[in-house]
Amino acid sequence: MATLYYRGHKMTRWPALNIRNEYALLRHEMIRPEAWEAAQRDATTRTKFEYAITATYHRCFLGAEAFVCFAVFATGLVVECGLDAKSLHDKIINPMASFPGKGTAGAFYDALPSLLSPDIALSVADPALHSEIRTLYKELRNPLFHGYQVVECTRTDMVGVFEHFDALYAWMDGWYVPPVVERDRPDPT
Repeated sequence: MATLYYRGHKMTRWPALNIRNEYALLRHEMIRPEAWEAAQRDATTRTKFEYAITATYHRCFLGAEAFVCFAVFATGLVVECGLDAKSLHDKIINPMASFPGKGTAGAFYDALPSLLSPDIALSVADPALHSEIRTLYKELRNPLFHGYQVVECTRTDMVGVFEHFDALYAWMDGWYVPPVVERDRPDPT
């Protein structure tokens, strides 16, 4: 696992299991009817909840992007993709620089998985989902990552966004090969 440094900050990759667990927790907590009812009680609570929606979306986008990088790297180590570990790592460390001109969604969900096989690129494997994700990135992710925040949405709106993430993770689960963990291997004796 690569270690990066920035002015006293030591960083390693976000553990993949944590990404999925955090997503499940955020999804569960943010769509609870009780949370939405509480947010309607007063303006202060509503403002805090709107901030929480924006922060949740940030984490969901970052999590999906981090997970696809992990999935491509882990799968690339066990299937023949024509790249050694270092070359594969160099591509996933900064997908936007590795695949200029593809856009964020294109770099993460088309170009990166195509390193393993062109058939698993989201645009090939599920063109309808690909179109939905590109729209989600253009109309929600990109504004949120460039200074905008959610100031109004309904629970139904938020469930719809989570359904896109659910479909995105289901697509990744269709081709991702989890690494074999030593303790999970059968005892040869």
